[in-house]
Amino acid sequence: MTKTPQVGRPQRRGRGWWVPSGVVGYYVERVEGRWRCTCPGYRWRRQQLCKHVVAVIRQQRQEVAMG
Repeated sequence: MTKTPQVGRPQRRGRGWWVPSGVVGYYVERVEGRWRCTCPGYRWRRQQLCKHVVAVIRQQRQEVAMG
C-alpha cells in the first residue's frame, strides 16, 4: 500500500481553488457543471472524483454551514 500525501486546505484562486498536496498543489475548478483537477490521478480516473475535488466540496459545505 502506498502512502498518499495529505491534502491541505483549499484556497480560492480565480474561478477555482488551489489545493496543496504534499510538496505540490493542484488546481480544481468546476466547468460546465463538472469538476476538473490538474492532478495525475484525475486524468486517469475521470469517472471518479479525486481527493482534491473532495477537499474543495468539503470546504464549500463548511462555508455554507458556517453562514
